[in-house]
This record gives sequence, C-alpha cells and structure tokens, in this order.
Amino acid sequence: MAQVIFYEEKDGKKVHVLPEDIDARLCEHFNVSQNENELFAGWYDIVAMRLCMGWSYERISMMCKTNMKERPQFEKQYKANAIICELFQVWYTYIVIG
Repeated sequence: MAQVIFYEEKDGKKVHVLPEDIDARLCEHFNVSQNENELFAGWYDIVAMRLCMGWSYERISMMCKTNMKERPQFEKQYKANAIICELFQVWYTYIVIG
C-alpha cells in the first residue's frame, strides 16, 4: 500500500513532518482544537490518500468543491479540504512510496 511522506523546508533542509504535527498546524490555522482520536476534517483520508493514488492537489480540490454541492451534509469538511490543498502546496513537499 502506498504512503505519502510530507516534508517542509527548515534552515535550507527538507525535514519529514509527521501527520499529527501537520494536523496540529491545520487546527491552529483553522482555529479549532486538535482531537487526538481523529485528524481535522479527515484530511488524511481525503487529501493524503488521493495523493497516494496519483491525484494532484488541483484534482483533489476540484473533487472537494464538487462534493460540497452534491453532498451538502459534508460541506464544511470538503470546504476545509479544498483549502488544505491550497495550504499544502505552500507548506509542504511530498513523496509517495510503496
């Protein structure tokens, strides 16, 4: 099974970032409390897993925007994930392994 590894630039070097650290940064950005039992807005399942399947951020964001209209009960979650795609393009680089 494929896995995505995220990196951020620190002092000119790429540093591996753990999902829980990414989640903490997202929660701070969206001004919500971090939940130790689940990741904010299901970002790993929606964004990271699709990156593993070869999807681009643009494609994931477009899917989220479409799903916001087609599945209004999950509008907040999909809206957050569309924004997360934009943030990740600025904050992180990634590789997919496996």
